[in-house]
Amino acid sequence: MKSQRLISKSGAFAVGLLAAAISHSIVIDSESFESGLGSWFNSSNEATHSWSIIGGQTPSGGTGPSGASDGGSYLYLETSSGGANSRGNNAILESDYILGGVTEVAFDYHMYGMGMGSLSVDIFSEDVGGWLKDYWQVSGQQHTSSFAPYSRAVVDFRNHKVQAVRIRATSAGDYTGDIAIDNLVLSTLN
Repeated sequence: MKSQRLISKSGAFAVGLLAAAISHSIVIDSESFESGLGSWFNSSNEATHSWSIIGGQTPSGGTGPSGASDGGSYLYLETSSGGANSRGNNAILESDYILGGVTEVAFDYHMYGMGMGSLSVDIFSEDVGGWLKDYWQVSGQQHTSSFAPYSRAVVDFRNHKVQAVRIRATSAGDYTGDIAIDNLVLSTLN
């Protein structure tokens, strides 16, 4: 009996090690927007505006971060006059098609301003048969000042066969609604 109990514990230990090895994340893309968009692009499908790269604070007072969360540059949606200033205006950052799929996207975001819209993650999935919008979403002011640290979003989609990801900022129609993202990482399970 004693040897059977030992085998059971050994078997449980081996299964635990196997599960840990299987669930190891592998980074397949990482971008901090220091020299462009990398393998990402501003989507022209459904988007009214583009994400812009900037260093330092956004041009309008009372909105946006004071700088990047990683490095010196970040992406943002400008919501002042001449920008995405009408309710529903948006910018969509899209990944290339990912052969083999992706299981997680993580990024830093900053949403300071009284006229804040929403930030969403959309996924392109074989099992859904196209784009699934608003898989993850946050709306309204999330930060108390330009100097507040960014928040980190970690969006897990292991339950879907995801081949592409979009990050979509949508304006509420007010100049104090600048939305920023930085330090974007796509990963898959080993």
